[in-house]
Amino acid sequence: MSEWNARHERMEVLLDELRGKIVAIEENLEEKAENNDVIVVLDNMIRDKQLVTKTDIESVKEKMEASIQANQVLLMKWIIATGISTIAAISTIVGIFIV
Repeated sequence: MSEWNARHERMEVLLDELRGKIVAIEENLEEKAENNDVIVVLDNMIRDKQLVTKTDIESVKEKMEASIQANQVLLMKWIIATGISTIAAISTIVGIFIV
């Protein structure tokens, strides 16, 4: 019977050790899951914010410069056309008074 009790005690000790290991593994898994949750949340936040890169800024700068140049050309055409119209109007008025 004592051998039976000794075996029973050893089994209980082993069972307690296994329970302790199971608890440690569960805690470790919970910590890893929490860390992974943080990583997933951070990844989602980064995707949601749509970070701007240097190439994006350069692309926008080039587009703005092209737009400015096009507007400058239109302004110069408008100035020249207004000048021609003004000269034509003044020469018509002077022509009326001279004749």
